[in-house]
Amino acid sequence: MSYCEFLIVGAMKAGTTTLYRDIQEHPDLFLPEQKEPEILCNLSNDKDRLQAYKRLMQPAKAGQFRGEASTAYTKLPDYPEVADIALRLFGPNLKIIYLQREPVARAISHYRHEFVGGVESRDIDTALADSLCYANYGRYDWQIDQWVKAFGESAVLRLSFDDYIANRTAVARQVCAHIGVDPELLPEVPDQEVHNSSSDKYAETGMRRLFLHSKLFQVWLKPYIPLSVRLKFKKVILNKAKKSEKIVTSSTEKLLRERIYANLNRVNDR
Repeated sequence: MSYCEFLIVGAMKAGTTTLYRDIQEHPDLFLPEQKEPEILCNLSNDKDRLQAYKRLMQPAKAGQFRGEASTAYTKLPDYPEVADIALRLFGPNLKIIYLQREPVARAISHYRHEFVGGVESRDIDTALADSLCYANYGRYDWQIDQWVKAFGESAVLRLSFDDYIANRTAVARQVCAHIGVDPELLPEVPDQEVHNSSSDKYAETGMRRLFLHSKLFQVWLKPYIPLSVRLKFKKVILNKAKKSEKIVTSSTEKLLRERIYANLNRVNDR
């Protein structure tokens, strides 16, 4: 028995949270309230991974297709071999969804996400120049290649962030069809609603960050705490995140483009 039929694997800051919430409305799909469980890269052995998926998917109704979304699954070189782990756990019929965004805009959004959350303290030019992750996570062909090799081209649906935002209902229904459920059963999507805005962020620092990212919280507590309760909890224990207003300089943007496009093929229209 497979505990997962599909994965939204990234890219980070390319609309995965909004897509996740959109397709949750399909009656034949189950996506747990917890996004980003990162089970394939946070746990060290298959037994623990399967137990974590069993707990995560327990509320699913009979007949529903089950899936989750973790953008860490396309964060090479930080988390290698996740595709091979997924193949071993779930078999060859797993469906993969990957959103792509103009990579420089993605990198800047990534930095702001880390900055407002208290993870990043450097100014934007220093961070983008010194940390390769901002470019690496936007090298889309490299990131998705391990999934294509493991499951085949037909199993991997690559989508454009711009196309998705322009017509969310159509793209969300395309995702449903790729997974294998009737796309027409997905209700119209309210285009004005966008999830995971930086204005809603709270800073995770010190011991509070260690606890929120610990195995105890992520695996044993978070899946059983309703989202509304978790949000209230964050407001109590965390400080409101600071904002980053600084604009990246042209020289840093040029450096970022050189790093990304050295090994990047733009997403094909599909």
